Amino acid sequence: MHPSHAGDQRENGRRQPDFAALTRRETQVLALLASGQPNHSLARQLGISERTVRAHITSLTRKLGIPTRIEAALLAFQYRDTLSAP
Repeated sequence: MHPSHAGDQRENGRRQPDFAALTRRETQVLALLASGQPNHSLARQLGISERTVRAHITSLTRKLGIPTRIEAALLAFQYRDTLSAP
């Protein structure tokens, strides 16, 4: 298995990210990335520092095997219903 596919699940023949690998806070940050807001706005909404937001983004992109924040935001937008589910 290719390393970038580690933790992925198949759904209808498509690769689905393994969101279960993320912490609760990483999932919150990922969901907010879909809004396209800058890190300082995400930090304010979550009541954490901008540095902590950057750390969460670094961690979640690594866990999901995606290289950039932009791709993370696109992924978050694509799976926004899954991420917002309780």
